[in-house]
Amino acid sequence: MPLNLFSSSSSPFDAIVERATSHKLTSLNWAIILEICDQVSRGDSRAAKDCLLSIRKRLNHRDPHVVMLALTVLDSCISNCGRNFKEEVCTSEFINELNSKATGSNRLVGERVRGLIKRWRKEEAGVDYHMEPMRVLYADLERQGYEFPPLADSVPKKTYDEVAIRKEEEDLAKAIDLSLKDIQRDNADATSNHKGNKYGTVKALYDFEAAEENELSFLAGELITRS
Repeated sequence: MPLNLFSSSSSPFDAIVERATSHKLTSLNWAIILEICDQVSRGDSRAAKDCLLSIRKRLNHRDPHVVMLALTVLDSCISNCGRNFKEEVCTSEFINELNSKATGSNRLVGERVRGLIKRWRKEEAGVDYHMEPMRVLYADLERQGYEFPPLADSVPKKTYDEVAIRKEEEDLAKAIDLSLKDIQRDNADATSNHKGNKYGTVKALYDFEAAEENELSFLAGELITRS
């Protein structure tokens, strides 16, 4: 589906997927993500298609943070939502979209997509023939020389131990807290070294590629002076 048609195509999953991928989230909300999986599993024959449409809208969001969250929702749905969802993911249209994101996206997004393709090829395509197009996509990318960074353990299944989920959320919260402390320390250093700077300096947490002339492209770790 062309990108300009996303805005005119509504889905009953739009609201809940937007909640799971909100730019305001500072940690993964597994309760919402697994509720999405439950709704797809309990839904009618269109549920998988509708859910993937909502996810694709968020995969094409301009904010890389939203895209990364949407990839986690996609990964969880592939793991939990059965054959119908896998068939939707492996349509030629969506495989082409994954290929585009794996090769031409924001660096962190591209690495994440390639890592997920490697996981899906290993864990899903090896045991489910519906995921065969994912194995072919992996082989094509590998032949082109792309690298596939390792990922953490698979996303939670619906029977996943709640303690393990809580531990994963706590680890992510700690990582965010450390990042915030780094920003505060860098801001303090910048203030002491540049007392005349009244605008303040922040550290970029992820890569961002400007989409408009009045925006600024930056890489993760760069210090940016706000004006």
